[in-house]
Amino acid sequence: MFHRIGRFVLLILLISLDSKDCSASAQYDTGNKISLNSVQAWAVKLGTELYHFGEFITRKKEVQDFHSPSQSFKSAQIESRDGEKLVQSMADDIRAMMELKISAVKRIVEAAENMAFDKQNEVVPEDFQFYNSKEMEEPYDELTMITTTPEPDFNLENWIVRPPSKSAHMQQNPHFSNIPVNINFSSVHVPTNVYAWAPEVIKGIHWSEGLDTHFINNYQSDPTLSWQYFGSSSGFMRHYPAMKWRADPVDIYDCRTRAWYIEAAASPKDVVVLVDRSGSMTGQRRDIAKHVVTNILDTLGNNDFVNVMTFADTVEEIVECFDDSLVQAIMLVTDGVPYNYKEIFEEFNWKYNTPVRVFTYLIGREVADVREVKWMACANRGFYVHLSTLAEVRERVLEHVNVLARPLVLQREKHPVVWTPVYANITDPKVADYLWEQRERAEQKERFLSQKRDKVLFNSEKEQDRRWRITQMKQGQYSELGNSQYQLMTSVSMPVYDLRHNEMRIAKLLGVAGTDVPLSEIQALMTPYKIGVNGYAFIVTNNGYVLIHPDLRPVFQQILKPSYNSVDMLEIELFDDDRGPRNFSRELTALRKEVIDQKTGNKAMNVKYHLDDMKRVSRARRHMYWTGISDSPFTLVVTIPEGYGRHRVTPPPTDDIHRLSLTSKNVSARQYLSDKWSVHPDWLYCRHYERTFSTPEEELLYFLERVAKPGWRWPAKPRPPEHHKNKPGHEKHTNGTPDAKERNKASNTTPRVEYYCDHGLMQALVYDARNTAWFNKSISDSASDEKAAEFIQRFGYIVAFLATHSGLTRWQTHPPREHEPDKPEFGKQFPRAIDEVWYRRAVEQHYAEPLSYVYSVPLSTPRAPLNVSAALVTAAHAVLHGEGHRKAPAAVVGFQFKHERLSEWFENITSSCEHNKECVTCLSDNWDCYLVDSNGWIIVSEDPSQTGQFFGKFRPDIMLRLVEDEVYRTVHIVDYQAVCFREKNTTNPASILITPLENLRLILAWFITTTIWTYNSISSTLAQASSYSFDDVAYQNYENDEDTDDPYMSRQPSRIMERDFEKLVLINRTRPTPCDREMFLYQLEYKNIDEKLNRPVKDCERPFYAQLVNYTNMLLIVVDAMCPKVEASILSIEPSEVQYNESLPCLKHKHPLYRRQPTSCIRNHTEESNIDMCGRGSLPQKNLFWLPLVALMLYSYLT
Repeated sequence: MFHRIGRFVLLILLISLDSKDCSASAQYDTGNKISLNSVQAWAVKLGTELYHFGEFITRKKEVQDFHSPSQSFKSAQIESRDGEKLVQSMADDIRAMMELKISAVKRIVEAAENMAFDKQNEVVPEDFQFYNSKEMEEPYDELTMITTTPEPDFNLENWIVRPPSKSAHMQQNPHFSNIPVNINFSSVHVPTNVYAWAPEVIKGIHWSEGLDTHFINNYQSDPTLSWQYFGSSSGFMRHYPAMKWRADPVDIYDCRTRAWYIEAAASPKDVVVLVDRSGSMTGQRRDIAKHVVTNILDTLGNNDFVNVMTFADTVEEIVECFDDSLVQAIMLVTDGVPYNYKEIFEEFNWKYNTPVRVFTYLIGREVADVREVKWMACANRGFYVHLSTLAEVRERVLEHVNVLARPLVLQREKHPVVWTPVYANITDPKVADYLWEQRERAEQKERFLSQKRDKVLFNSEKEQDRRWRITQMKQGQYSELGNSQYQLMTSVSMPVYDLRHNEMRIAKLLGVAGTDVPLSEIQALMTPYKIGVNGYAFIVTNNGYVLIHPDLRPVFQQILKPSYNSVDMLEIELFDDDRGPRNFSRELTALRKEVIDQKTGNKAMNVKYHLDDMKRVSRARRHMYWTGISDSPFTLVVTIPEGYGRHRVTPPPTDDIHRLSLTSKNVSARQYLSDKWSVHPDWLYCRHYERTFSTPEEELLYFLERVAKPGWRWPAKPRPPEHHKNKPGHEKHTNGTPDAKERNKASNTTPRVEYYCDHGLMQALVYDARNTAWFNKSISDSASDEKAAEFIQRFGYIVAFLATHSGLTRWQTHPPREHEPDKPEFGKQFPRAIDEVWYRRAVEQHYAEPLSYVYSVPLSTPRAPLNVSAALVTAAHAVLHGEGHRKAPAAVVGFQFKHERLSEWFENITSSCEHNKECVTCLSDNWDCYLVDSNGWIIVSEDPSQTGQFFGKFRPDIMLRLVEDEVYRTVHIVDYQAVCFREKNTTNPASILITPLENLRLILAWFITTTIWTYNSISSTLAQASSYSFDDVAYQNYENDEDTDDPYMSRQPSRIMERDFEKLVLINRTRPTPCDREMFLYQLEYKNIDEKLNRPVKDCERPFYAQLVNYTNMLLIVVDAMCPKVEASILSIEPSEVQYNESLPCLKHKHPLYRRQPTSCIRNHTEESNIDMCGRGSLPQKNLFWLPLVALMLYSYLT
């Protein structure tokens, strides 16, 4: 009986245990459950204590409270921000700056044309010397540096010794990016493929020396002027100031392939390149043809259209969808044609006055049909070139630029002013591919050496995991690096014509003159302090591409992206319309067209934008205002946030800097800036053009002293020299006219401007400095109770900071300590005030929770894993000034403290119970507790290694539930500036033309290799045979090696080891390619959030609590760890490539965006038919090196 009862009880127990495994509903009882009230109490207590600590440590009341005697912005005024007036004012300022640059270029053009005309018959002296940029001296220490004389140029061709180039000392100049320069003269860069002493080249170098006077005068009259240059059609470039040209890594620079030269030398063009792919185009001919196409593409700009096709029996497009392009010029690359196709040209070209030019490139040494190929070019206003070597390709391909420039030269009168799209100050775009290849080679070398040094470590899981993370970063899975090593700029240039009368039938282009304009100079004129936080300005070109934009990211892993200078406005301004990638609405494309057409207008749009290196996202409504910049291809756009962007804080008129010095004797504005402070390094407060300063703060203090002195006047904005004479018609460019002479005379007499100041920004800064001077006082001094000691004891090291709308940042450390060199101070690490992420997020947070602080920790990435023990938590709170709807952000206050102290505080609070009752807390192993911020990043976790990582990575099931409950909103972001990496083909299946010498080399290599292999094999066999005579235990252990479980000891060990070697050691060779990447980021939804969160836990159906921590942007999430995790794919915020049904170029081609052609377009001239020169054959290269030896042998034989 008892036996049966025991069996029954055991059965019941087994059933109950089984049901517990299958359904978690039975696991709960009052003793294992955390109550909703406990979680709410923890959130309130944590938030309230953090809030009081923030109020105390930041002294926010001193900044915000109107009743405080030291309220910082009590007397400040609230001014309405008029977007239309603002954008027009900025456009006028930028236009005035552009006029200065154009005026300087015009003077160079006029001087160059006159000099070339006046010195056309001068003979270059045999002892002529010039400053060669490649041979200039570097800065040196006079006590230790031994100077050397440059070696003379020995020319075998003409059997003469050329004089050495001039040398001069260089000095670093901050105005020219700290490059060593000499501002007393210019120097000359000659491309590697151009001989400097060729008659045409050296003659141009000789007469252009006279440009130095005009370069220097331009720089004197406009000290903001950057590099000035004259690029000759013969290849050399004279640039001012002189500098040492750096071949880093190689010097492949040729000014004739740069955008400023190409676009000024000829009007926009539509080109189709036809490449012969018949059976005879193999070997060297094929290589030359590819090189020709590459060089043709190098001579095209953003305003040009191009298509490349191949032909044999049929015609095929290189890009399959580019098959409907109309052309202005045809460029034929072939090794011969059967006939000249005269009837086709008569029907489709001559009948319409020959609108299409034909350029022919005949490939090969011994080719037939030369006459037919040349006739096709000459009969169709083109040019014929015969190419037989790779070395002559670039020089011959550039001939077509001079031909396309003929209509410009023949008309003489108009000198079109050309502004280029954005570009970086590197020698050549192809260098980016070279640098990437060098990086992969270095990586491959490092892998080989690491594997050779320690195979065990190299093959370990830990090491391979580390290398996998590096590979992920390389392929764009993680953050991009900065672009500090590149300077982005635009250039203004104009063509220079040859005015000699005997050249009329050639219509020769002398070259192009221009000057660079760093984009930082334009950005300074956009007065960002007037736009305000979370607003910005950007510039769009006539093609819809952005010239300047805060989200333009041209650099990836310190290498320029392939398409960094062709990022469209719609690809960078992400509108919040829930449409798919590249599915732009009609409303947006219509807005874009208005911007490109330089109309004036405005529109309110919903936008989404990313922060923190594309790890955070935000959504907002912004007002866009735009207007064209006259006489340029650019349009300025200003975006202002709705709400707080409508107003701005301004100092009252009574608080003038001069009034301050008059009413307060012996009081200077400088005294308000002491201890720890910084200003926005990119803003233009005051700039001295002749003196140099080590920091922006040092320069600011210098000007504050000058402002306080009697006789100070705010400088007027500089104007072109000819404007000082008030000469009408200065825009006209007629060489030799009184206007041109007056322009040059004015440039010589205009007084040099020493400095420039932004009066409004200086006024705002001094006002903020004076009214926040109290911040320098110690917190403990201003404390009325014992909280100071309590808080500092609880939190340890603390940084309190204050940043204002004028770019001023102040900070204090508690307890005070000396600056540690390896730890940058707060203001040096975050000097950009309203542009810092914590400032921007704090202002946004004010409109979600006005009293809350924004908390954040550094985000952890594989490239920079977070060191939790040293990490600091940053908290920031926005201070707005004004009443009602007329409020504007005035400042942001905040503090930093050690993350480990927040973790301790969090643990103490979440381990306590209400009224000291017994309850389940976060100390229980059954519950996991997190602090997660408004974008889903973990701030505190019981596992410290999870800090700074995305919550959805560890608990995707909980994150998905929060999204379903509309606590978080998923925001789809597409990165149209992304880079993907396509694997390169390591082998080429095409046949290779091998010469007899190459065959002989291969035979010898085979013979030597075979001999060595045979010797090693015989030696190995003999060694094994000798080992059989010994009773070797070690050998006996390998008798049955076929049965071993070790895969490396199988019957074919070499093949298995080879596969592992390829997998672990060899890298996949790649090439950076433009692509689109998408990601899904998350944003906390504050609307009705309490209603969404106050839901009870329903066993494992909803196994978590989530509560908003009071006065913060954080969620307290408590998860039941005993519930099995619901299967859910790991939520990743990392970008992934967008997969389209066709290639990206085809997608763009099928959905073309509007482009506006430049206003100046000169493609034809009636006198062009009188020009007979239409071709040039391959130049026979005479080699006189062996001539002396042959002559000596002949003399010996005859005698």
